[in-house]
Amino acid sequence: MSTLTVKTVTFSLSIGETRGPDRSPFENAVAKISEGLDGIEQEQKYMRLRERAHRSTSESTNSRVLWWSVLEALILLLISVFQVFYLRTFFEVKRGV
Repeated sequence: MSTLTVKTVTFSLSIGETRGPDRSPFENAVAKISEGLDGIEQEQKYMRLRERAHRSTSESTNSRVLWWSVLEALILLLISVFQVFYLRTFFEVKRGV
C-alpha cells in the first residue's frame, strides 16, 4: 500500500441486550430477529463501502486506459506522417545544374 494515498478505516460496535429469564419466549424471539436484521444491515453497509471503493478503482483504471489509447493513436499518427515525408525524399528527382 502506498503511504501517500488516503486510507479509510471503518468499524462497527454493536452492544446487544442480554436475554434474561424475566423475558418471555416471544420477546426473546423478537430480540433474536432484531439482532439478525442489525447484522444484515451492517453487512449491507460494508458491501456498499466496498462497492464504492471498487467502483472508484475501476473508473480510474478505465480513464487511464482511455488516455493511454489516445496517446498511442497520436504517436502512431505522427510516426506515419513522418514516414510519408521521409519516404518522399527517396523518390524525389534530384536535378544537377
